[in-house]
Amino acid sequence: MDAPDFSPSTASCRPHVSAPRQSDDLAAHARRLAATSLHELFAREPTRASALALDWNDWRIVVSKERIDEAALDALLGAAEAANLPDWMRQHAR
Repeated sequence: MDAPDFSPSTASCRPHVSAPRQSDDLAAHARRLAATSLHELFAREPTRASALALDWNDWRIVVSKERIDEAALDALLGAAEAANLPDWMRQHAR
């Protein structure tokens, strides 16, 4: 089973988010989206259902019905990379 294709990282294979910047970015997105309804998010982004779907091997993950947008998803994926999650997943998917 292959892990999602993220940029390689040189950190250890233990997932962690130690940099406050990623946590602060995610918290800022959460605050920004907290008062936004799903109806409003779908109205702003008509292609939301397909744009916020991720395919990985036989998995399809759809986050369109969550209070998340592409900017917040990018920040979340950035935090995953900073935490070295892709390498951790590769190591544990054996």
